[in-house]
Amino acid sequence: MKVFSSLMLLVALAMALGCGTQNCPPQVLAVEPATGSANHTSIAPGNQLQFTAKWTITGNDQGCYYMQAMPSVTWTTSDAVNTTISATGLATCVNATSQPATITATEVNGQKATATLTCQ
Repeated sequence: MKVFSSLMLLVALAMALGCGTQNCPPQVLAVEPATGSANHTSIAPGNQLQFTAKWTITGNDQGCYYMQAMPSVTWTTSDAVNTTISATGLATCVNATSQPATITATEVNGQKATATLTCQ
């Protein structure tokens, strides 16, 4: 019972002090690289580009605590005829594109981030 009481006291104290997370900027999903290109006539890896989703923080985050795990995302492409994207973010140029394809990472809670891929 003492352990439970001590834990409840710590939780109450943390809530009263705000745990240093009040007024903290939110984590924002980002895709890197923001723009890229690959040559569809090359053999792998020349016709491929690896995209990565990550959390970014804008503003003053001093005293803020954030989960540092990589986001769990689903990848899609706006041009499925000329580009493919794997579950790990590896894009492949199948044909040349007249306009850049939009690569979208969608996080499990619905937050989205995009990048562009031009296939030459």
